[in-house]
Amino acid sequence: TSQSAPLVAALAALILSVNSCLQSQDVEYIIKSTTDAIPDAGSYPGLYGTGRINAFKACSLAQIYGNIVPITENTTWTDYHYVNNELVILS
Repeated sequence: TSQSAPLVAALAALILSVNSCLQSQDVEYIIKSTTDAIPDAGSYPGLYGTGRINAFKACSLAQIYGNIVPITENTTWTDYHYVNNELVILS
């Protein structure tokens, strides 16, 4: 833990340098959702959290997190979209 804390703090700083509009819970979600699985984590339940941090995946997600292009016509999303603000759907 003494080695991982500065690495996670550095990743949080990288994420905020890419998208300074993020809240702390957004940064936490991005870090946890972009980790790489550890192959033998099953042998040590509860000791690895969500996996090994991946700075490239985390910063890539931070760049697009919360940015939705205005919808002006019928649109179907086929992948995940993260909305950092209000999303209003008019009928």
